[in-house]
Amino acid sequence: MPFCELSDGARIWYEEAGNRSAPPLVFSNSLGTNLAMWDAQVDEAETSFRVIRYDQRGHGRSPVPADAFSMERLGQDVVELLDFLKIDKTDFCGLSMGGMTGIVLARDHPARFGKLALCNTSAHMPPADLWNARIKAVTDNGMEALVDGVTERWFTAAFRRDCPDEVERIAEQIRATEPDGYAGCCAAIRDMDLRPTLSAIEADVLILIGDSDPSTPPQDGELIADNIAGARKEIVHAAHLSAVEAPAEFNRAVFSYLRGN
Repeated sequence: MPFCELSDGARIWYEEAGNRSAPPLVFSNSLGTNLAMWDAQVDEAETSFRVIRYDQRGHGRSPVPADAFSMERLGQDVVELLDFLKIDKTDFCGLSMGGMTGIVLARDHPARFGKLALCNTSAHMPPADLWNARIKAVTDNGMEALVDGVTERWFTAAFRRDCPDEVERIAEQIRATEPDGYAGCCAAIRDMDLRPTLSAIEADVLILIGDSDPSTPPQDGELIADNIAGARKEIVHAAHLSAVEAPAEFNRAVFSYLRGN
């Protein structure tokens, strides 16, 4: 079974595709989804990369660990997965919580990463009361309590109307997420403030912004791009889960950047 055993006792589920001898590329999922959120990217990615997808701790097939969550721990999970796979350096693509993970990696482990695409993400997401309310909602009532509100924020009204099967595919990922895993990652996001360290990042990064994203609105991405020297910026016509809502536009922006086109 493709599990990576981590130093704190947690286990991370991962999957690989593409040519093992090709340059590696790690995909990191959002809060409340699993590695299947990247299904629309894999076919193109594996033409150029050794593709590594994993489920963030407490999501998908990665069990909920006993220890508390933090954004730094989510970054360390990726580093330990790379060590397990004997990968010295990789490119990275993360969306939302995956993008936050990427900011931590660019800051704390620059030698391990080449290019990082940080998509629909933020360096700080107040207020804390919002996250505490979500934690209470899933703890008391399970994940179903969040599905409608989350999918409304993650997708534009037009996409929800025209592509209900894709919306439902993501809704099923939300429902399947362990409430304790979701709550733990909510706490990590609640306690995160990466703004003071953005200017210290020297990595090669792309900031991808959804022009209709209410969850991590354009100004959040603009702040990151403005504070990382040399950061590139792309805007796509989508709400929060742009990799699902606008895969052609997303893939064109991200893979052109990663391939240096």
